[in-house]
Amino acid sequence: MKGKIILAVVLTALVAVLLFQNKEIVTFKIYFWTVGISQVILVPVMVLAGILIGYLLGTARRERE
Repeated sequence: MKGKIILAVVLTALVAVLLFQNKEIVTFKIYFWTVGISQVILVPVMVLAGILIGYLLGTARRERE
């Protein structure tokens, strides 16, 4: 359990450093739309999406077994 807490703290620190270093606007295209969004918003959204997908896949795997 202590290892998970240490891992969570380290990952949180890495994401915080990433946020402070990337404040620029990122422009990307989604089909016909061009979207410009700050990396400070984009990175946490993608991190949370990854956590949610990992949790859902882990839960689905446990339910099948």
